[in-house]
Amino acid sequence: MAKSSKPHSATNIAENLSRRQLLAVSSAAAAGGLAGCSGSDNDNKDGGAVMESGIDTWISRLPTRMTWNPWATNYPWTTAWIVCEPVVRFFADGSVKTSMLDDWSYDANNQVTTIKFQKNWHWWNGKPVKAADKYYFEELARLMDPEGSDLKKLEMPDEYTLKRYHKDPQNPQILKYNLGGYLGTNVRGFRETYKPWVEKFQDVSKQSEREKLKEDLARDVKIPTKDVIEKGLGTGPFELTKADSQKMVLEKFDKHPYADEINISKLQLNVAKEQSLAQRIKDDKLDLGFGLRSEWVEKGIGPEHIKNVGVFRDTFMKKINFGLIGDGAKHVRKRRVRQAIACAINTENLVTNIGGKNYTLDTQSGLTPAVAKKWVGEDQLNKYIKYPAKDDQSRASKLMRDAGYSKNSGTWTDSDGDKATIEFAVETRYATHGKTLKDQLQQFGFNVNFMTLSSNNFSSKYNETPTYDMTIDSHGALQGHPYYYFRTDHQFGNELGETGAVKRWLEQGKARSEFIGRKLKPEVPKKVGAEDLSGATERINLFKLFQNWKSVQTDEENQRIAKKLSWYWNFHLPQIDLYQSASGSWGDTKNFKFENTGSKDWKAYRACYFNVKRGNIKAKKKK
Repeated sequence: MAKSSKPHSATNIAENLSRRQLLAVSSAAAAGGLAGCSGSDNDNKDGGAVMESGIDTWISRLPTRMTWNPWATNYPWTTAWIVCEPVVRFFADGSVKTSMLDDWSYDANNQVTTIKFQKNWHWWNGKPVKAADKYYFEELARLMDPEGSDLKKLEMPDEYTLKRYHKDPQNPQILKYNLGGYLGTNVRGFRETYKPWVEKFQDVSKQSEREKLKEDLARDVKIPTKDVIEKGLGTGPFELTKADSQKMVLEKFDKHPYADEINISKLQLNVAKEQSLAQRIKDDKLDLGFGLRSEWVEKGIGPEHIKNVGVFRDTFMKKINFGLIGDGAKHVRKRRVRQAIACAINTENLVTNIGGKNYTLDTQSGLTPAVAKKWVGEDQLNKYIKYPAKDDQSRASKLMRDAGYSKNSGTWTDSDGDKATIEFAVETRYATHGKTLKDQLQQFGFNVNFMTLSSNNFSSKYNETPTYDMTIDSHGALQGHPYYYFRTDHQFGNELGETGAVKRWLEQGKARSEFIGRKLKPEVPKKVGAEDLSGATERINLFKLFQNWKSVQTDEENQRIAKKLSWYWNFHLPQIDLYQSASGSWGDTKNFKFENTGSKDWKAYRACYFNVKRGNIKAKKKK
């Protein structure tokens, strides 16, 4: 049977797009999943001749409905990891590695990033990958909103060099993650596709005209899958040669720099969803997939040779996300109520109920344990307010009483006599999470209105105005750096709202985000570990501090901000981290050899795709 919760099954769970970016590219993308100095990641020299062997894996989106223009609907974010090549890759330990680049540098005096592309990469149509492929794609995005863009301008000094002129100084630690440019790591667009549209945007000056052109771009440039095949619009080592409503077939592309390392002749991406995917695994019809095996089929089901490979602790966690503008805002806006919720729930029980391989958290730091240890340090973490993995009913009750509540007939009521009622809404894939937590909170004495909604219904109901009081969401990023865990413009961070809107609210003297209801300048104790505001305190402008983070220049400044925001999280609990997931890949170990599985190449997002593209998955020789 299919599992109910899949940490990486959402199409776009980790593309790291903010709400503004998601809305800019397409509503479909929103519903659907950035590098250091030069260096080759070609560590495997054990390729050999191509064997007559192919790998079967899966996709959830119908190939005939895909649109390979990310500004239109139905862009296949997951499949793009196979079809496209990345400029950079991120690993679970926070490190990065460039790909397709000869070199990169940053001129701090002039605020210019220069990236130089290697000359041995090609599109399937035979044309070389050049700086223009990134230039026109990024320039198009910049021209859509010149004022809102972080870039002043882009230049191409030569065919293989791209210069980005930044409006503000760049944090060297953050910059390396952003070498991929707009919409993340992959080279997503062939230069000839978007060059005419750059010219159209250059001819207009009003934002209303730009908005009209954006609509035209989404409508007129669909780029169906058949165009990807016929026009050779891919750069991966497997070229798309056939697609229909049931599958996509890709065959080895000999001009790829890593072609000689690969002994797989073709990939077949079979359309499968939920129950049909589980059945295919059970019937031994698939050879490879992302996530852990247990995320897709129950333990003991399916062939024994389908095993996990490259298992690692993910950079993502699952969290309770509080909405502070709905009917229950009067309750969940109170810090002690949120702290009481953290003490009333049992995350050990939650992890057991949802199954799979997950890790409860010892500390509410707003960060995964490894990131917190590296950037905050054990000295500060050991002083934090403790929240139990098992419930502590007496402590939770004391916190509710301190918040002005009393218990009547088993239900907590405030000083006005109103029940502590919470609207708890989750997407269907989090149904088990939601029901488990709902039962725990009701047993403690909250009045919980619980509902599960499909992804589309949840998005349409809450995306513009999140009136839920609680939901379940992801927390984290592909990048293992604390900056990304506290993003103020991203639902996987500590979201306040779109950047321009938050600026306006602050200028208007608003105390809270009008999007999510969080305090814009929360007060925190200066003494780390203090449990109330009775001593010396300070106010933190969350938005300003996060914006400043983009420009700081030293390790010490990065650490100072990480410590400040982590302590804020621990004290205020704007959200509650529930557990850290394990991730990895799974595959057919009988017919294929999975090499270098202890390396960090396997400890990354969509690692199975990258490793088959670099020859780390090989067909075993037939005896």
